[in-house]
Amino acid sequence: MPKRDWTRWKSPSRQIEYAALDLPALRRAADETGLTIWSLHLPFSNDLSIAHKDAQVRKKAMETNIALLRKLGENGISHAVVHPGTEPTADAARAERLKESRENLCLLTEEAIKDGVQLCVEELPRTCPGNCSEEMAYLLEA
Repeated sequence: MPKRDWTRWKSPSRQIEYAALDLPALRRAADETGLTIWSLHLPFSNDLSIAHKDAQVRKKAMETNIALLRKLGENGISHAVVHPGTEPTADAARAERLKESRENLCLLTEEAIKDGVQLCVEELPRTCPGNCSEEMAYLLEA
């Protein structure tokens, strides 16, 4: 099987306008069928990475995630899953990406607590930040 070129992969989050996500309607539909929406995965892509090398991209990611955390809290959705970063993450930049991720995870956790939402950090494979126990421990210490 050929190796996948992850630098050209397009995240499904690019195809969804999260700001327009109608969580009250989704919640009503779930309630009507007896289902509970327990979690929502926050958007992820290279242009919505909380660990991106570009401060403006990180700022956009944080604003998007914070707005969604508020919507989740308002709609009784108790858990949000977040990626600690994206790939490829070069070895030379890894420490800085981990530092940015850790700082932003701390800020997101504070926001999530205010909104009554538990933030869940997804462990990711390959070159993503948080791809091993040591890195996850570092990210979660904050």
